[in-house]
Amino acid sequence: MILSQAPVRVGAGGYLFCHSRAYGFAYHTGDMAPRTRPADILQREIRRIDYLKQRLLADLAEGEKILVRKGPPGETDEAVRRLLAALRAIGPVTLLRVCEAEADRPP
Repeated sequence: MILSQAPVRVGAGGYLFCHSRAYGFAYHTGDMAPRTRPADILQREIRRIDYLKQRLLADLAEGEKILVRKGPPGETDEAVRRLLAALRAIGPVTLLRVCEAEADRPP
């Protein structure tokens, strides 16, 4: 599971955030401390992420939706091509890349 090593921590304003060490992201769980103990929601969050993963894979396989990618500054065209190739191994994906305009790359 993606979140098996992802502790739930108290963040700004007392909100609980789930952190993935494996993938380097965090997200708001919708819960607040001390009303909910972090240990009590970890299993729920593992199930939630698994469900969302399955939905994403199904959507990619169907090819009916457009996946929008807002990559990091300086992301190369080659990196986006590799991402698209990996996605198309799943299904007929349409990828829309969004990035900031640059002097040599106007909008």
